[in-house]
Amino acid sequence: MSFVKLQDGRGVYALDSLRLRNQREAVTAPQANTVELFMKSGILYQINENGVEQQIGIPVMTTAQRLTLDILGAIVYDKNLNKHFGYSSTGWQALY
Repeated sequence: MSFVKLQDGRGVYALDSLRLRNQREAVTAPQANTVELFMKSGILYQINENGVEQQIGIPVMTTAQRLTLDILGAIVYDKNLNKHFGYSSTGWQALY
């Protein structure tokens, strides 16, 4: 498994693949400077030594990048138009 720091400088890391269990095995908080991830009911939970955080990361991309995608149900933020878009069976639709 390899980690690559993304160029946006947000401290986000991408990896080749990750398998998550559908339950949490540990009942205590992770050790300092570590993060535990697990899924429950389709929600991704991030747990650190300070407690539970529940987060969703919306991809940020240009209009050109967005138009190359055709993933039903996808939601992205178009940084050229400063709007969120959702992809349905009829194409990309601005959400507001």
